[in-house]
Amino acid sequence: MARSLLRTGLGVRVWNRTRSKAAPLAADGATVTETAEEAVRGADVIVTMLNDGLSVAAALTAAASGVHGGQILLQSSTVGPDATADLAQRAADLGLVGLYAAHLAGQNVAYGGYAGERRAFGGVGGVGAPVRPRRGRARQARGAGGEGVLG
Repeated sequence: MARSLLRTGLGVRVWNRTRSKAAPLAADGATVTETAEEAVRGADVIVTMLNDGLSVAAALTAAASGVHGGQILLQSSTVGPDATADLAQRAADLGLVGLYAAHLAGQNVAYGGYAGERRAFGGVGGVGAPVRPRRGRARQARGAGGEGVLG
């Protein structure tokens, strides 16, 4: 995901709990940071792509002192509806605009014309965002955090 963002010309700062996993991204132009706080400070968009909800929650806690109200949290980890609702609340508590955009059951669902394509985004407080799948037309969904994973 970071490499895809870099290919578009966006500036990308990356952090991983295990620094050696993030280090190869420096060769592609990413700035590898020492802390989660440093990675998010001043960013327009914060992207999480982690193994589970507990890992995302821990990363948000580690980054908390670097966030500012109004930043967008693009939560891209597939964590299920319960964890998603918790993470949406954590985002709101930090003043973040939270968007859920997980890879629901992988690319076949997320881009194959199924529910993942149609409803992958559910914003906190009714905030929605356009979704542009690889095929087909753009979609937009609105609702509470995690609502898109319930159907």
